[in-house]
Amino acid sequence: MKNKWMKKLSAFMAVVMAVGLCACSGAKDAGQGESNADPAEETAQTQTEETISQDSPYYGKGYDLAETETIVLYVLGDEPKDMGKVLEEVNQKYLLPNLNSTLDIKFLNWSDYQTKYSLVLAGGENVDLIYTASWCYYNEEAAKGAFKEMDMDFIQKYLPYTYEQQPEVSWEQAKIGEKLYAVPKGNASFSNYDFIVARQDLIDKYQLTKPEDWDSFKEFLKELAAVQNETGVVALNTNANRNQTLEPYLQANGYDYFTEGFDYFYNAGGKAELPGWDSVIYLYTSDLYLEYAKEMAELAAAGVWSKDAINDTNDATAYFENGTSGCIGWNFSAIDAGENWKRRDWVPLVYTMCPLTFIWQEAGTMEI
Repeated sequence: MKNKWMKKLSAFMAVVMAVGLCACSGAKDAGQGESNADPAEETAQTQTEETISQDSPYYGKGYDLAETETIVLYVLGDEPKDMGKVLEEVNQKYLLPNLNSTLDIKFLNWSDYQTKYSLVLAGGENVDLIYTASWCYYNEEAAKGAFKEMDMDFIQKYLPYTYEQQPEVSWEQAKIGEKLYAVPKGNASFSNYDFIVARQDLIDKYQLTKPEDWDSFKEFLKELAAVQNETGVVALNTNANRNQTLEPYLQANGYDYFTEGFDYFYNAGGKAELPGWDSVIYLYTSDLYLEYAKEMAELAAAGVWSKDAINDTNDATAYFENGTSGCIGWNFSAIDAGENWKRRDWVPLVYTMCPLTFIWQEAGTMEI
């Protein structure tokens, strides 16, 4: 079991290097001493050296890679086109010669990952690695014992590149209490803008307000809702798990996550300097959120979304792509949804925008 975990995590680092999920290369390996190796370790090393290329960065490092293994990695999202071909190349040209291992990536679709995630971990599926985050069941599944607990000795021995290059503070930030169950990502993100993608054909046909900022976005939604009987299109098909208005509202008011996955926000005041602590708010007790709630009550009364939206479990992207929603608000996947909509023969162009700085005309040409 010990050797199996060593190999699986090493293979994961190789995949990380191959697909560029984080920068991992050239770090010094830890704990490579060979003079104290016992005969079993020497035998395993000999077998490993017979199964991987001498050009492998793992050759001669003491890893037991004698047996060919398949690493099963679960990620969130819809499977990209030609993913099978990409994996075949990665497996044949990198993982097998360098690690005597192959990678099998399984996708939990955005439309149903909320129900499948826990089932995969609890249902006896073969899972070696899985994406997790503060918003993606990290606390909940760790509490259930679904994840392997790691310590820094484990990290240093089996993920030496990550150990050397990962900021020390990030390990503490990834802990639950004093226990570590996940490897933090290797980069920090400070802004995660959402975008609004809207139907240009409906804007043109019904002379609707173009959503160029928060106020005009609200006007667009109310105007589109007013002609729903004629269009058969819901202004904003949404549900309880896919809030498409809060992010644009916060962006329009200059607020961003203090840290992703939590409910504290800060306002940088449009400046590059770090904001002061006095700009940090807890969202749900703030005056800002009270005003947002009032504006949402106004949109709800205008029939912008279905009265049963809170019970809807369908994916908002699918609603937009099949033509039953007049717009979608989300991260860069909203741009993809706009492109997918445009590819339909019977569909005109769409208009997309972000409530802050960036405006896309015809889903692609950026203007600032």
